[in-house]
Parts: sequence; structure tokens; C-alpha cells
Amino acid sequence: MIVPTFEIDLIWHTHTRYPSQYQSVSTALCGFILDHDDGIESNILTDAYKTTAKLWKKTYNSEYGHSIDRKCLETSQYMSSGAMVFVSVHISSNDGASSCGPIEGGCGPSCGGEG
Repeated sequence: MIVPTFEIDLIWHTHTRYPSQYQSVSTALCGFILDHDDGIESNILTDAYKTTAKLWKKTYNSEYGHSIDRKCLETSQYMSSGAMVFVSVHISSNDGASSCGPIEGGCGPSCGGEG
């Protein structure tokens, strides 16, 4: 299990408040709806976060949650074919206007993507 940073978790929670958009983006990036389970016990979550931070440090030579050089992401051994995906997503606003643009992201082996 890979545990997101607080900032990523906050964005994730915000995104799940718009279920149809979350379903579309999650399915486009991962091939399925990525579950966000807040029911995991604290001790398990803490241990998994520490493991995630160690893996991040080993892979990117940067502390987890800090900015890293984008080139490091491109050459990572954990890079998957789904890790850098550009998907055009149509999002409607409340006033009837809409925007369309690329959304970057992806799923690695931890959430079902190719490893």
C-alpha cells in the first residue's frame, strides 16, 4: 500500500466530492475506479506511510512530500506505461461553461497499472 502525503490526500478527497468526474478520470488513468479507503487502522497507515517515504527517498533521492526534479521521474525504475498519462477530460462548471484540457497523472504497479 502506498500512502499519499497530506496535500495529495486533501486533493484526492476534494476530487471524490465530484463522483462523475472522479469516475471518469480514475477510469481513464487506472482502468478502474481507484478506491480511497479512510477506514484503515492508524498503526497500519503509519507503517505504510513510513514505507512509502523510504521507497520515495530511495527512488528519487528526495524527501517524501518535497519537490523533485521532473527528469528523475522520467528515468525512475518505477515508471510505468501509465505513470505519465495525458488525458483530455471535459469538465462542466456550474454556469454551463466548460473547459477541456490535459490532466497528467497515472497509476503505477501499486494501484493496478503496469509495472
